[in-house]
Amino acid sequence: MLKKFKGIHKGKRGFLIACGPSLSKTDISKLDNEITFVVSRGYKREKLNITYLFIGDMYIYQQFYDEISEVNCDALFVSKGIYFSGLPVNKNTYYFTGHGEKKFHTDITKSLYGGGTSTFLAMQFAYYMGIQELYAIGLDHSWNFSNSVKIGHGSGGDIMRNINQDNNHFSKDFYGKSVTWFYPKMDKMAEAYKMASEAYTKDNRILSNASLETKLPNDIISRTDYNTIYKV
Repeated sequence: MLKKFKGIHKGKRGFLIACGPSLSKTDISKLDNEITFVVSRGYKREKLNITYLFIGDMYIYQQFYDEISEVNCDALFVSKGIYFSGLPVNKNTYYFTGHGEKKFHTDITKSLYGGGTSTFLAMQFAYYMGIQELYAIGLDHSWNFSNSVKIGHGSGGDIMRNINQDNNHFSKDFYGKSVTWFYPKMDKMAEAYKMASEAYTKDNRILSNASLETKLPNDIISRTDYNTIYKV
């Protein structure tokens, strides 16, 4: 089923919507007519145009399934591992296979490498769809763990639970009180982003970080001023 997406946006521009605090300060009205690749609970950003939504975290899917199933988007992409959790299938949901070889995959119909973040998955999907220029916003690459505690360990890493409001995302209730989530492996993410940047560059495409604020080094993904993208 994923083959239907091959090259459907060939040569076009797209925006990858990550969920860092800077997304709350970003003028998303500019994205009303753009192709957007939204990860996790990015759908909570009010008035955000969502073309595609990506869920790679089992805990997020299980805890917020009712919300996710109501998101208005062209397609929802979910890891097959989450599908086996027993939740029902939605008509616009497509399942991909994870745990693939550690590299940037240009064919999403094969097993994909997650890189520790749905953002990297979205980069691979955008490439497969033929996106020529992909700009990330809300990719702040910064975490504060003062409002959370470790409660266990799973196949995806340490399992965390919030004890107060979220201070790592654009919304205070993104990971609200008592919400469970996987501990982010920042080095693993950065390594994956570097692979994505190299893959886009090798194919004469653009992958750039247009976030208003970020701690992701420029030598991982190049920087672009979000506002200059729209200048004629």
